[in-house]
Amino acid sequence: MFAVDNRVGRLVEVRVSSLATLAQLEALNARFREIASRIDSGRLMICADFSAVTNLASDVADRLGQLFHAHNPRVARGGVLCAPEEVEVCARLERSVVLGGNRERRNFTEAADLIAWLGEVLTDDERGRLIDFLAPRRP
Repeated sequence: MFAVDNRVGRLVEVRVSSLATLAQLEALNARFREIASRIDSGRLMICADFSAVTNLASDVADRLGQLFHAHNPRVARGGVLCAPEEVEVCARLERSVVLGGNRERRNFTEAADLIAWLGEVLTDDERGRLIDFLAPRRP
């Protein structure tokens, strides 16, 4: 369903394979808050990989936008990755980002574009971890 982790510096890694209900989103948010509370190094850099998500309900997307907004004080920059073939999911994630109201949070359909943009403000170690996190997984 989802995983949230922090392995290096300020980079928070979020991987979502399914987010079907508001309860699942609230569980993801609780895990995000737990991880974020452990990071003392200022504002966070977020990479959220939604590329495996094939369905995202409108109410879940709307709530996600509210949570994005609530976390704005801690987020320096955030990238959300969706699969380009999942047009509806990408549109709903884009709406979530807009509702979040942080110009430093953006949607991407290509991992390389997300890496380039987020990588501008990461340390070398964080950038290396971001590349590893978004590397294609082999079966």
